[in-house]
Amino acid sequence: MSDRKYDFIFMDAGYTLFAASPSPPKFYHQVCLRHGCDTTIEQVIAAMRDVWVDRVIPEMNDPNADFSCSDEEDRAWWWNYDSEVFTRLGIPREKHAGIFDDIYVFFGNPSAWELYPDTVESLRQLKASDFSLAIVSNWNSSLKGIVDGLNLNGYFDFVIASAEAGAKKPSSRIFEIALQHAGKSPSRVVHIGDTFQTDILGARKAGIRGIMLDRRGGAHHEHEVIRSLLELRPLLVAD
Repeated sequence: MSDRKYDFIFMDAGYTLFAASPSPPKFYHQVCLRHGCDTTIEQVIAAMRDVWVDRVIPEMNDPNADFSCSDEEDRAWWWNYDSEVFTRLGIPREKHAGIFDDIYVFFGNPSAWELYPDTVESLRQLKASDFSLAIVSNWNSSLKGIVDGLNLNGYFDFVIASAEAGAKKPSSRIFEIALQHAGKSPSRVVHIGDTFQTDILGARKAGIRGIMLDRRGGAHHEHEVIRSLLELRPLLVAD
């Protein structure tokens, strides 16, 4: 006999349930070389990291940022990010669009992603404990096709991509839409994700308990953390 503390579990998608294969830096590097750009994987990693730190994290922490989302806005966001990466790599501007198109199309396909080893077993355990599951993720409308292509559809009651919801995390709006779909109050829902600013703070804004998944073993002091999805069920169920 078990006592469930929650009815519904919301989950992030990328780097929670599945990861890009090859990794984004490796694929960016491959595409750059294909387009005749002389760069190293180390330079790509550094440029992507620096643009994320300089541009993305401040945006996520900006209380006045616009977190509206659509397929067009998602593509524009990634274009702005990627073009800045390309600029820092010294890639001529006239090559940016071609490189970007190859990258953006690739990551919209299921073949670009692979499940983590713990994903399916953890989902089976949660379903066996009668939890309802949903995906709530910052993504364009390709997300449902990717989830289907990875054979995950049967585990989830619904999948919400920010581009279809009209808002992206950390806005509370996407979580509020997910709560409406679930038909549950925030107190009966928990959200799991790999990014503090979007997943944990975004969930908190909607009154939802947020648990961070950090597979890399970083240091955390102000929020709950698990290292594997297999740690989730014991945290939520008293056997």
